[in-house]
Amino acid sequence: FQVIAISVDATEDKDYAIQRLEELTGGVLDFYFAPPEKWEVVYDSSARGFPTTVIYDEDGVEIARLAGEADWNSYEAAALVDAITN
Repeated sequence: FQVIAISVDATEDKDYAIQRLEELTGGVLDFYFAPPEKWEVVYDSSARGFPTTVIYDEDGVEIARLAGEADWNSYEAAALVDAITN
């Protein structure tokens, strides 16, 4: 199971995005910075707003999507991760 945070920001905001992600997560997430010339990674996911969580299986097939904020420390989030990984 791997979580990757994708930041869609202007290049000059990259350092702040990294700092903010570390503050929010304790530095436990992988970080992928998508500068404007690489934004197709977001457009290809068909995200209609931010934040958006997209969960893929090991074959790259989308199995779940959540638009908006999520409390990933909640019981429901833990149950979702357990269901996906079991």
